[in-house]
Amino acid sequence: MKTNSVIIGVGANIDSQPYINKLSKILIEKRHNLSYICWSREEEKDISVNTKVLHRGTSRNRLALLFHYFLWMSKIFYYLLSTPTKGKLFFLSRLDAAAPAFFLSWFKKIEYIYLDRDAAHMTYHLGLAKPIVKAIEKAIGKRALIHMIPGESRNFTHHKNVRIVENTPHSEEVAFSEKIFQARGGRKDARTTIYINGWLSEIRGMNFILDAVKKLPPDIYRIIIAGTPACTAADQLISLNNVEFLGSISNKEALSYYLESDVVLSFYDPSHEINRKAEPNKWYDCALYNVKFITNDGLETSQKFVEAGLCHTTEYGNADSLILLLSEINISKNEQNPFGLKAEPLVTFTPWDENVSRVIDEACSMIS
Repeated sequence: MKTNSVIIGVGANIDSQPYINKLSKILIEKRHNLSYICWSREEEKDISVNTKVLHRGTSRNRLALLFHYFLWMSKIFYYLLSTPTKGKLFFLSRLDAAAPAFFLSWFKKIEYIYLDRDAAHMTYHLGLAKPIVKAIEKAIGKRALIHMIPGESRNFTHHKNVRIVENTPHSEEVAFSEKIFQARGGRKDARTTIYINGWLSEIRGMNFILDAVKKLPPDIYRIIIAGTPACTAADQLISLNNVEFLGSISNKEALSYYLESDVVLSFYDPSHEINRKAEPNKWYDCALYNVKFITNDGLETSQKFVEAGLCHTTEYGNADSLILLLSEINISKNEQNPFGLKAEPLVTFTPWDENVSRVIDEACSMIS
């Protein structure tokens, strides 16, 4: 008998979201009857699974965005209240999806895996409310069949149902990415190629990346950017003449650009606790393709990449320091390998699909 699985998360186009995209592929491979319940923040196409959009719209205004979150969570609660949930396995992405299910589960049978990708009590400056939010997150994690986190740095409950799954690439996505790269004709540009991807926001260093990129000579550096602009600095960055902006692209296409990159920029404002415990998929993508990346000082989780020689660090917010580091990388680039041909990974890991497949099997065995 097929398992009925439901993912609840933000973003209608699964293909452009690495985490949910990888999860959906595993569930489809396991022949689950998969549905996706989502909040669509923009006009999105190429929806690849059975999808129900519960909420639409977004805003960069914090108060307006908070109101959208309130509506989204209210609609999740009503959806779960009004639809049959027995015998289904729910995958709840982040606190906004998990909280409505958790509170309703005391009155109605809802069995779920908590995809705790960004613990809210670490992400936001909550002041006196932080202990309350942390307590709620602990309770949600404890009540879950499995509480899935991306690294030991995020294990704030230490419950027996915690499973650590690092944000490593999906093996099928890797195979597709290499085909896409070859279909583009491989790498044709010998300039030092800088790749920036993901959520292009203030707390991901967009302000000082903008300052640095403005000063980089285009005859030496090629700059590729993929993702969703989320601040004014990102808007300005993608409009520069020396930037190739790809927009929001599928995960496998995003992976393919590592094959023609020399360095990836990956910054996290260390004033946010969650950023000091960053566990991004792009670091493992860099490890797979043997592409160096630059991140900032003050992160607890980058050390193993630094020790492997894969990661360089610099002061967060210091554009001049970033420019100097990029210059050093450009000068030291192997003249015998100007096109950055792939070598063996500098950090070893297990593909995401292997780890998550075991977690799903474990959860399915517990469904009543």
